[in-house]
Amino acid sequence: MESPLDQGLIRAFLGVRVGSVAAQALAESQRSLLHRCPEGSLRLVDLRDLHLTLRFLGDLTLGQAREVELALGE
Repeated sequence: MESPLDQGLIRAFLGVRVGSVAAQALAESQRSLLHRCPEGSLRLVDLRDLHLTLRFLGDLTLGQAREVELALGE
């Protein structure tokens, strides 16, 4: 089965980055959860990738993603 990326699509969302203070607090929570969950059942997100998703847009073509980007810039 082809993935969306194989079809020339990207998984798109609108999001905002989490500030450094919040990221550190979330990292502490992640570490705490890691020790409480069965091994291999939890995948931690790198602090540099932490964000708050405002809206999931789905699979978009590159052209559609550029249109969204332009619309957000207005």
